[in-house]
Amino acid sequence: MALLAAVSLLLIGRQASVLGVAVLWVLFNVFQNGQYASLSAAIPDHVPVTQRATVAGWVGMPQALGLVVGTVVVVDVFTVDTQAGLRLGYLALAAGILVLAVPFVLFTPDYPLEQEHARRVTLRELASSYWISPRRHPDFGWAWLTRFLASLSIAMGTLYLLYFLRDAVHYRHPDQGLLILIVVYTACVVVTAIVGGIISDRLGRRKIIVSISGSLMGVAALLLTFVETWPSSIVAAVLFGCGFGAYLAVDQALITQVLPAASDRAKDLGIINIAIVLPTAIGAALASGLVTLGSYPTLFGGTAAVAAVGSVLVWRIKSVA
Repeated sequence: MALLAAVSLLLIGRQASVLGVAVLWVLFNVFQNGQYASLSAAIPDHVPVTQRATVAGWVGMPQALGLVVGTVVVVDVFTVDTQAGLRLGYLALAAGILVLAVPFVLFTPDYPLEQEHARRVTLRELASSYWISPRRHPDFGWAWLTRFLASLSIAMGTLYLLYFLRDAVHYRHPDQGLLILIVVYTACVVVTAIVGGIISDRLGRRKIIVSISGSLMGVAALLLTFVETWPSSIVAAVLFGCGFGAYLAVDQALITQVLPAASDRAKDLGIINIAIVLPTAIGAALASGLVTLGSYPTLFGGTAAVAAVGSVLVWRIKSVA
């Protein structure tokens, strides 16, 4: 998956049409999600339940850190306003994907299935595997829904930040302001992803921390609903980062404890991946509609409502404390 994702990036850098970029970007996301599903499955395969939130924090934290590092690499290291610089930037990203995947591939033990447990994959079985009955596995269904709502609130709350800084806050250099907010947010994610995971493992509790972290994201959106200033934007970035960091670690650990079957962990975590990726498209449509209807207070108010619903519904999960 890492190799195919890297090839997709290399080819994107050589495209001269929107269609070519779109097709390869879809393929890149397919391969990257396949890579992430396999990586996520390694946590329940190798890590005891009492350590999963801590490990999930260490695994999830680089996702946020990569946003800042990747931006700096592409924008500040390479000259992307020239064709040669653009291709070099994509080459660096492709090389990074491959190089950073090598330690996991080489040094993580990967025990093969015994022959008697191996199953032949058919197209019919593959198609049916996308459906997991919420009636038979209600905790998995609630976990999927709460992850979907949290991801939706993130997509809705971050999509228009640049324009919010320009139109509502009237920040002189909104692009620089957005970078500052991303750095503040990322720093908080890095800290709370680890700290939140450790606390959850020490207490043996998942739902209360997921609920509190989701509430922090909702409070951040609520703050921007009523206070459209630069200081409030900084405070919101802190609250959002602290909430998302802890959520990233603890909710992932919670999900590994409600998977329907140990033999299908990678596939079922791939289903969870849909709850992470799908809100990106839905969130864009919702956010644009809310901005059109009532400007930014309506958008951030809606974001807060979605985060609040997700924080409440996590308590419907019964098999995890």
